[in-house]
Amino acid sequence: MSVLDRPKLLFFEDDYTGVLPHLQIGYVSFFHRMLAAHFELVIVSWDCDYGEEIDKARPDLVLFDGNFMSKETARELRIRNVPQVVDVPRVGLIRQDAGAPEILHVLERLEGFGVEAFFAIDSGFGQVHRSLADKLYYWIWAVDSNHAKDYGLSKDLLVSMTGHGYYMKGSYPWRRSIFAKVAFHFPCFLSNRPHRSTPETLVGQEYAKVLNRSRLSLSCGGHRRIFVRKMLEIPACRSLLVTEETETIRAAGFVDGENCLFADSDNVVEKLDAALEDLDRLESMTSNGQNLVAANHAIENRTQISDWLRLRKESRVGASIVQRSPFEGLSLAQADSHTTVHLGADCRVQQLNSRMNAALRKVDFGEMERLLARYAFFNKESVDLALVQALVSLDARRYGRVVSELSRTLSGDYISSQCSNPVAFACLLFSMMRYGNPKRALEIARKIRPLDNPILRKAWLQLERFATEEESEPLEWRVSSPAIRGRARKFEVELPALQDSDVITRLFGPVVDEESVIQSYAQNDTSTASSPQRWAIHGAGDFGRICFERYRAKLSFCCFFDNFPSDDGYCCGLDVARPEDFPLRPDMGIIATNGLYRESVFQLLTLGYAIENIRVLDRASLELLVVDADTLDCIG
Repeated sequence: MSVLDRPKLLFFEDDYTGVLPHLQIGYVSFFHRMLAAHFELVIVSWDCDYGEEIDKARPDLVLFDGNFMSKETARELRIRNVPQVVDVPRVGLIRQDAGAPEILHVLERLEGFGVEAFFAIDSGFGQVHRSLADKLYYWIWAVDSNHAKDYGLSKDLLVSMTGHGYYMKGSYPWRRSIFAKVAFHFPCFLSNRPHRSTPETLVGQEYAKVLNRSRLSLSCGGHRRIFVRKMLEIPACRSLLVTEETETIRAAGFVDGENCLFADSDNVVEKLDAALEDLDRLESMTSNGQNLVAANHAIENRTQISDWLRLRKESRVGASIVQRSPFEGLSLAQADSHTTVHLGADCRVQQLNSRMNAALRKVDFGEMERLLARYAFFNKESVDLALVQALVSLDARRYGRVVSELSRTLSGDYISSQCSNPVAFACLLFSMMRYGNPKRALEIARKIRPLDNPILRKAWLQLERFATEEESEPLEWRVSSPAIRGRARKFEVELPALQDSDVITRLFGPVVDEESVIQSYAQNDTSTASSPQRWAIHGAGDFGRICFERYRAKLSFCCFFDNFPSDDGYCCGLDVARPEDFPLRPDMGIIATNGLYRESVFQLLTLGYAIENIRVLDRASLELLVVDADTLDCIG
C-alpha cells in the first residue's frame, strides 16, 4: 500500500513524557512505527476537545489509548465532548497485561469512549476477560528493526539471560527453574529488566547488541505462557532462542530443533550442550529463526487494525470479523461460525478467581477474607470485589463498612435511577437497615428502580413493611429491564457463584430473615437535623489542608477523615480512617474535598448524614458548595 493510499488514523495517546527510556523506546516510539506502517498517523497527546480534533484531522479511524502505565506515572488525556453516536469508527488499544492491577479501569475508560473493538498485545487477554470475546482482536508484538537486527558482532557470549525472573520468585517460573542449572554449567551474561535510567542500562541498540553477541539467548512467556517481544528480538539479532514449549510459541511458527530450542529444567543442559557441540547445526537453526521473524513478524505483518477498518466497510448482514490466531490477519466469517483463538495458560488472576469462587460456593467466609487482599489487587473497581467485601462484612456484622464501600460503587445508580446490580443493591439496603438507617434506605429505594432478584425482593418487602408502619407513601416494586444501555463494565459479575441464586441465598443467610432488622432505626434518624455546629473534613491531601486553613476561623472543625492531621495538632482530637467509624451526630457537617464529589456525597447520605449538612469544596474557587439531593451535583 502506497503512502497516498493509506487511511488516516487519529491516535489519542496518553502523556508518557515521564516514563523511563526503555519504555519510551519499547512502548511509545515502537507503536508509533507500527501504526505509521499502515496508516497516515496523527497523534494527539494533550487535553483536547474531541470534535475539534476530528474536524482538523478528518480521520478514517480513531484509536483511543489504554494507558499502559499506572495513573501516577503517565497522565491520562482529558478528552472533552466525545459523542455517544459513533461518527468515525473507533477502536481501543490495550498495551497492559490481562492481569494488570488497573486493567478494569482501562477497559471501562475505553468503553466510555464508545469503541467498537479492542486490540490487545497480550496473546491470552481473552482468556481472562471473556466478556470481550465478541469484539477483541490481537495486535501482537512485532520485531523492531530499528534496533533488533544483526550487527555482525563476534559471538563472544555463550548464553545470555536478560529480563526479569531468573533468580527470584515471581511471574516467570520457567526462567527460575532453569537458571541454576544453566548458570552452573555455562558462562552466562545476566541482566535484569531496567528499573531506572543510568548510562549502563541496556536499552535499545545496546541491549540488542548483547543479544547479537550471544550464541544462545533464553526467554519465556511467564506463568501465563503468553507471547513476549523478546521471543522475536532474540532471533532477529541472530541469536538462537531457547524457550519453553507452549501452544503460543508453536503458533508463532517456532519448531524445536529447526529454528529454536524447546527446553525444560530436566533437559536444558543436555540440549544446550548438543547445540554448542555442533556449530553448523547451531548456525542453521539461528538462520532459520532469523528468517522466520523477518518473514512473519515484521511491523509490516501486523495488519490487524487496518484489516478491521477495511472489513468493517465490507461487512454484510450475518457476517462477523474474526481472527483465527493472534498471529493472523482478520477476515469475515458467518456470525458465530468461528471465534478468535486466545493463546496462553491459566494465570494467577484465573487461579485466584477459581479459589474465590469455590469459597463462595462453600459459604466459607474465613477463606474469602484470607483471599481478599490479593483478590482486591487484581480486581480493583470490579463489582465482584465489592460484593465479596460486602458479604464478608455482612457476616461479621460490620454494616457500616458495607454501606460505606458499596455506596461509592452504586452512586451512579442513584443519579440515573437505574439498578446496575441487584445483589449489590440488596447488600446496601440490608446494611443500611441493620446500620439503623431504614428511613434513608427507603428514600434510596424509591429513587432507584430495581432489577428482578429474589434477594432484592426480600429487602423491598422489609422496606414496604417499614413504610406501612411509618404511615408513609407505599414503596412500589417496579422492575426495570435488565438490559441497561451503556452499563459500565465494573457492574458485570464474572464469578459464577455470584450469578447463582441458590449460592446468593445461602451467602445472605440470616441477614435477610431476622425480624429485628429495622428496630434500631431511630438512632440514625436525621429527619430533624439541625444546622451544623461542628464540621469534619472528608478527604486527605492538599485540599483537605487548604480547606482547613481557609475556613478554620469561620467554622468549628472537630476532625479530618482519612488520617489527615494539621501541623499544629488543632484537628488531632479525632482522626479516623472511615466515615462509618465516626459516631453520627445530627449537628455534624461534612466537607468533601477529595474530588470524588458524587461518590463521597452518596456515601455520606447512605451513612445517615443529612444532605443539608454536606458541603463540597470547589477546587477552583475554594468555595463551599451545597449539593442537589437528586443529582448530587454542586449547585452553588
